[in-house]
Amino acid sequence: MEENFENFRTLLFVLKIWAKKHFIYSGQFGFFNGTNLSVLACKTILLNKNRNQSIFHLLEQFYITFTEWDWTNPILLESLVYHQQQAQQSNFISIENLLNWDINSDYNRRRQVFGLDNYTIYDQNKHRLMQHAKRMWPIIAPGNPPQNSGFNINYSTSKILLSEMRLGI
Repeated sequence: MEENFENFRTLLFVLKIWAKKHFIYSGQFGFFNGTNLSVLACKTILLNKNRNQSIFHLLEQFYITFTEWDWTNPILLESLVYHQQQAQQSNFISIENLLNWDINSDYNRRRQVFGLDNYTIYDQNKHRLMQHAKRMWPIIAPGNPPQNSGFNINYSTSKILLSEMRLGI
């Protein structure tokens, strides 16, 4: 990755400008944020290992890769096994299970955020909210403990993000 650092910085800069110009750059509203774009840009460069690729090619690969991505699989820069080994060597073993990311706990947290566990909701609204809770973009930030930086991306915003990325192709 060190030899591609300038490509990474330029790609990240271009992606942030693109996201802001297309009004899809605001993590609190369920769109991209800096962490999401950093992980996705890094993954794009790791998947395209040739050092001498142009930014235009990397940008095209970004759009193609993540419009066709199976979002049931998390985007990881390192394996989760590596993070677990790191945690076992540290003093944070007792809180490890509370903080580590896994798809089931993420889904349960989303159900709580949308109020699907605690409230009685009309069937039509509950079905709509279930779609929002199910649609996840697991973009796992590197570090310990691993966390989903795409937690706020929901069904509606994922449709918008995918349509904007398809326009980029």
